[in-house]
Amino acid sequence: MDFLFDLLIKLAPGVVVAFLASRWAVKKFHAEKWWERKEKAYREIIEALYDSVHYFSVYKEDYGQGTGYSKQVEIELHQKYEKSYWTLKKATDMGSFYISKEAEDILEELNKKDRLDFDSNPKWDVYEHEFLLHKNTLERLIKVAKKELSGNKI
Repeated sequence: MDFLFDLLIKLAPGVVVAFLASRWAVKKFHAEKWWERKEKAYREIIEALYDSVHYFSVYKEDYGQGTGYSKQVEIELHQKYEKSYWTLKKATDMGSFYISKEAEDILEELNKKDRLDFDSNPKWDVYEHEFLLHKNTLERLIKVAKKELSGNKI
């Protein structure tokens, strides 16, 4: 009986330490994965906003003479813009899983802004308006992402 009691006393601290260390390691792993998901979400949103800003910056300078880019480049710009549009739409709809409430509000604000009508405004004015909206959103979102990601890295 004394042998079992001695064995229990000698093993107990090791078991407790192993248990606590494994819990700490699992908790740290989950926190790191969560941070990586947040970073990926912000990166995708920022890249999408950048692609939108680039698209609008090219077309806001088109006063009817064309953009000055080849047809292939214009097709690529348009494809990137379409992809960025859907990325931003998805981020706005599902963003609360990974991004902060402040970032979600910024994206929601972009979606709710008044848009100029293509039928009653020159195209370059519409593109200029969209350029400014997206550029402002990009700048604001970068600040929020930096603040959130720099404070949460494990």
